Amino acid sequence: MKYLANNMINKLTIFSFILFSIVLISACEEEKYADWKIMNDQWLEEFKEIHKNDSNFFVTESGLCYHVIYNEYKYTRPHPTSRVKVSYKGQLISGKVFDEKENTYMYLQESIKGWQEGLRLMRDGWHFIFYIPAELAYGKKGQGLVPPHSVLKFDLELIKTDNY
Repeated sequence: MKYLANNMINKLTIFSFILFSIVLISACEEEKYADWKIMNDQWLEEFKEIHKNDSNFFVTESGLCYHVIYNEYKYTRPHPTSRVKVSYKGQLISGKVFDEKENTYMYLQESIKGWQEGLRLMRDGWHFIFYIPAELAYGKKGQGLVPPHSVLKFDLELIKTDNY
């Protein structure tokens, strides 16, 4: 019985240590990107202020910003379940390119929230530049070359929509 009690205490001690380590690492990661988050948030607010009188610049209710480069009336507009063919370049606010593709297909529902919202504003052949707040992109976790809390810039052309 004493062995079982000691074994249980040891397991609880190890579990507590692991849990404490996870919390500590998590807090360090948050601190590591705290300045980056502030810089990205400030950059986006200043960017919106600078462009507020631009007739081709818009901000949605969710905070997605977009600049219309080209939009000639066409019929096809994506739906949430659409497959789209796009060309794009993704950048951080520093200008660093983290992704770039030409004529690539993807399912809209598998993309980040900013794309899901933004592409539904477009029609085939349209060209927008999106400025996507972190909450509509990869959030506080980041993804690949994208650090946590990053505002993303996507120069994007919607080439073709397949609606299902």
